[in-house]
Amino acid sequence: MLFVTWYFPLARIILESIALVALGTGLIRERYSCWQIAAAGTGVGITNFLIQQLPIKYGVHMPLGIIVFILTLTLFLKLKLLKSAAAVLLSFVILILIEALMMFLIINIMGYAEETVVQGSDLNKFLFSLPPLVLFMLLAGGMQAWLRMKRRVAVNC
Repeated sequence: MLFVTWYFPLARIILESIALVALGTGLIRERYSCWQIAAAGTGVGITNFLIQQLPIKYGVHMPLGIIVFILTLTLFLKLKLLKSAAAVLLSFVILILIEALMMFLIINIMGYAEETVVQGSDLNKFLFSLPPLVLFMLLAGGMQAWLRMKRRVAVNC
């Protein structure tokens, strides 16, 4: 989605990046503190926001963002490159599936016109993007909680 104001996409991309880090590290079963996940996600989010502001063709920012994400997990969280790539790709696939499902529901089930969703005001775009973001954040939080509960049980045995 293209935005005119800068604070709506910045808020969304930082929250989304923190959730991506949380889900990715949970999927590969690597445990980090909440502060490490939040710091890595914030760094990725700000960097990806700056990449999106570059005057490059729309769509090119996605592979660049994935590369930045992999490098951040590798350098900041000290993950191996293969684990970083797996975490990023798995979490991005899940995010894309959730966003596609939610857009299908918003357009086909709730009856909003596609033009309203895609070409509305910045506030409307931000509000339409919140349900998939909240669902994704719940999934990431659940994955982290499951990982912590699993590790706690494994340590106690």
